[in-house]
Amino acid sequence: MSFTDRPALSGLQKLGFVLAGIVGLSASIFALFIVALGSCYECDPNPFTEFLLFPGTALIFLMIGIFMIWYFQREKND
Repeated sequence: MSFTDRPALSGLQKLGFVLAGIVGLSASIFALFIVALGSCYECDPNPFTEFLLFPGTALIFLMIGIFMIWYFQREKND
């Protein structure tokens, strides 16, 4: 099967990609601001928590996007 034989995305799938992108971008920017401002309630910041907030949030949404591409572009006969 060539790449051109893959089925096109439906309107709801395209909407899902757009919504996932908007939510992922918003969450990543919000997490970046939280990490950049620091935490006032903790004097000793935890590097693991900071990693989970900014790069972790972006990586999670990147993996969600990759999974969505894989799931929607697979052959339906398998």
